[in-house]
Amino acid sequence: MSAFDAEYEPSPWAPIAEEVARYEASDGTERSELVGDDWMVLWTLGASTGKVRKTPLVRVTDGEGR
Repeated sequence: MSAFDAEYEPSPWAPIAEEVARYEASDGTERSELVGDDWMVLWTLGASTGKVRKTPLVRVTDGEGR
């Protein structure tokens, strides 16, 4: 089974769960209230639970053009 097939368990912290829901509802086009414009969602798979967790992350560049 891949992470794409696993059950999703939203973050117990409401602001994180809301940001992920906003990202997915807008296909990533809506601005994040926590991190601004450039952001993405990191998927992790729990080793014990086997459930997916999703975390909003800020995208940054490392120098010019990177």
